[in-house]
Amino acid sequence: MLNQKELERKAVERYLDSSNQLFDITDFESPDFILKNESHEIGCEITEFYPDYDVTGSKLKKRESFIKKLHKTLGIELLDKYPKGFVFDIYYEFAATEKTSIKLEVQAVINNIESYFYEGQVIPSSINIRKFSIRKTDLLPTRLILSIPSDYSDLTEEWLQPIINSKSSKIKEWKRSFDERWLIISIGISISGDLNLNKVKNLEILESREWNKIILIDIPFGDYKEINSPY
Repeated sequence: MLNQKELERKAVERYLDSSNQLFDITDFESPDFILKNESHEIGCEITEFYPDYDVTGSKLKKRESFIKKLHKTLGIELLDKYPKGFVFDIYYEFAATEKTSIKLEVQAVINNIESYFYEGQVIPSSINIRKFSIRKTDLLPTRLILSIPSDYSDLTEEWLQPIINSKSSKIKEWKRSFDERWLIISIGISISGDLNLNKVKNLEILESREWNKIILIDIPFGDYKEINSPY
């Protein structure tokens, strides 16, 4: 699993590859990366898109992180009890909550599985899991399949402006050190940050004067949109 810096670097590489641009990429802190070629040195900041982006943190991101922790803990228990011969399909609720105890929730699910194991489908007594199905297979290693509902909805420009504002407030300390300043907003790494770039419109209304270029990059598909500063 990639760490945060590796995910950020992946966003830069994906954009450069999709747009057929060649730069040497150097990890940095402020900005996140320095891009160099024969004629330009660019300061590049990276951030991940969430519809509820806020400087204090995204609730959607926290929700998804909690579900992944719950799934990992449940997976350890299931693979220990049933190492071979099964596929467990686990369907999580759209609005998971961190107020529950992962340990107690996992134990409740395990108890229900043991009670209804041969019925093929278990409805766990769990606030964060809405359905749980069991399929028998050959004597292959047991697999767990995670399913989380997508938060997909069409992008509105209002979602992007807080992201731009937050990053713009931190640019003053380094902006004069580079020929250009880029802000890359990555999409598609998180289920909670799902959107269709083909439906993104009216980007020209965004206030982006601190940046020479703002890029929206869909990591899985390589699609991108650019907002070039008029200033």
